[in-house]
Amino acid sequence: MDANHRIDIRRDLVALLPKIRRFALTLLRDPARVDAIVIQACEQAIQKSHMWKGDTRLEVRLFAAVRSLVRAEPVKRRPSETLRVTAQRYTGQVGNGRALIDLLSEECASVFLLCAVEKLSYREAAAVMGGTPDAIATTMVAARCELAQLAVETTERRA
Repeated sequence: MDANHRIDIRRDLVALLPKIRRFALTLLRDPARVDAIVIQACEQAIQKSHMWKGDTRLEVRLFAAVRSLVRAEPVKRRPSETLRVTAQRYTGQVGNGRALIDLLSEECASVFLLCAVEKLSYREAAAVMGGTPDAIATTMVAARCELAQLAVETTERRA
């Protein structure tokens, strides 16, 4: 593709921002840091857009960029116990999908969001997460088990 036929991805990036931000939240669990990561991923996508040949969906490329940026960051995450205590404020709000995803373990939350919410195939999710489709399927089973356990715990609290 020559310079006259470059793809301008900026409009598409704007439309994808909510999806990219949701995914970043599953990885970071810290809204204060999410926006900086999303901005970095978008800047990288724009800078490298001349190399994009349309062989992969833009959102898959952005999800992968966000994951790479998060992995490259120094670990500043809250312990999972603190996350679960913080997430207890969602008890009884089963209709709040964001709240349910926040209650999942980090890897399950990311994979569940990619496959169940964003409708990526297991192959696409594997490309984002750096694994295999079989590993994604296994993680989806684990996520469903975690969600089932949360449903049981919520039902028991209401009784």
